[in-house]
Amino acid sequence: MKKKTARKTFKTIHFPSKDGLRITADVYPVDQPKGLILLCHKSHCNRGDYRETAPKFNTLGFSCLAIDQRSGMKVFGVIIETSALAKQKGLGTGYLDAKKDIEAAVSYAFIMNNNKPIIILGSSYSASLALLISKDTS
Repeated sequence: MKKKTARKTFKTIHFPSKDGLRITADVYPVDQPKGLILLCHKSHCNRGDYRETAPKFNTLGFSCLAIDQRSGMKVFGVIIETSALAKQKGLGTGYLDAKKDIEAAVSYAFIMNNNKPIIILGSSYSASLALLISKDTS
């Protein structure tokens, strides 16, 4: 009996944070999306946190953008490139330091979504940052 392998449903991309640091993200696209969900990982994690969840949002008609913030670590076999690069450049990697990454991702996702509102889904500290950013932009 052949073992089934999971189909890769995402494409890895890069874009700059507000301070120029390169953010790594996975895009989970759908044709004719209802909208776009920006997925921000929890502490001690990375964009791989959404490898099972994003395809479920795809089945509901939403494209997704799962980002690596500069605060996180390698889990799920996924290296957190954004954090590694921040450390290499001597930049902060604390929770509040990641705010600029999420702000840049909001702008990037808004453009990806044809300048229409997006949904931000955060987990743990990133949920708090998402609320703070939403408050600042309302």
